[in-house]
Amino acid sequence: MVVLVAVIALVKFYAVPERQKDSVDESQGSSRPLRPIPQGIQTYSISGNFAGPQTTELIVDRIDAKAGEMQSVSVKVSDANPVASVTVAITLDNVSKATSANLTLTEGTNLDGIWKGSVAFPDDTLERNYTITVIAVSTTGVSSIVTTIR
Repeated sequence: MVVLVAVIALVKFYAVPERQKDSVDESQGSSRPLRPIPQGIQTYSISGNFAGPQTTELIVDRIDAKAGEMQSVSVKVSDANPVASVTVAITLDNVSKATSANLTLTEGTNLDGIWKGSVAFPDDTLERNYTITVIAVSTTGVSSIVTTIR
């Protein structure tokens, strides 16, 4: 009886509750906890010297969207030549197919403006993270910025 109590005590001491098991990053070969996806509106500043249009800011409204919900996206893009189009695509980590939407210029000009739109969050289960890809096109070229959300 004493041995059984000791075994139960050890199992309870070393056992990881289910909610914590889901937050462990086993893909990286470690047991460090994953950070949860933030909630609400998130703003990302982007810097670099890209060939083609320069994307400098990405704002995502409902970064923690669920399957089928609409996710609002705002992107600041500038270029020496007029930007012809800006597209955003969302890809889940466990799905190769993306959902995408063309954005509309809502502020500024096609040389330096803010493009906005909504894209449906993929109808699938998010495992660990997802990516938002912004593709901007002008006569200068095409730029593609990938942001991983986790």
